[in-house]
Amino acid sequence: MRIKEWFLYNNFNQSERYAISISYISIKKETEKAYLLYFENDFGTLKRWIPKSCIMSEEDIKKEQENKENAKIKYENLVKWAKENGLSVRNRMKKVTILDKAFCAGLQVPAELI
Repeated sequence: MRIKEWFLYNNFNQSERYAISISYISIKKETEKAYLLYFENDFGTLKRWIPKSCIMSEEDIKKEQENKENAKIKYENLVKWAKENGLSVRNRMKKVTILDKAFCAGLQVPAELI
């Protein structure tokens, strides 16, 4: 069971997020719209109501992983294209920076790389 990242960042502080990441999660109560989750770890127990809409299903997790892999491939292809066209880029350079360099050099970036 995973909780959507945006929900974690909006509703938990940094130490709570860390505690959740290393916790054993159990469902103690359930309503039509939410779960009462217990996050148990060596530091103690944290309990919170989490909306069901903020829980990721196996399908959501799989889709998220596929999206990350596709984005990585797309980025690698953009870096390769930029190097082939004589731009001075390095791996891990921000995509926006690469696109700005291409624009300043007067190059048209293929749509499938954007």
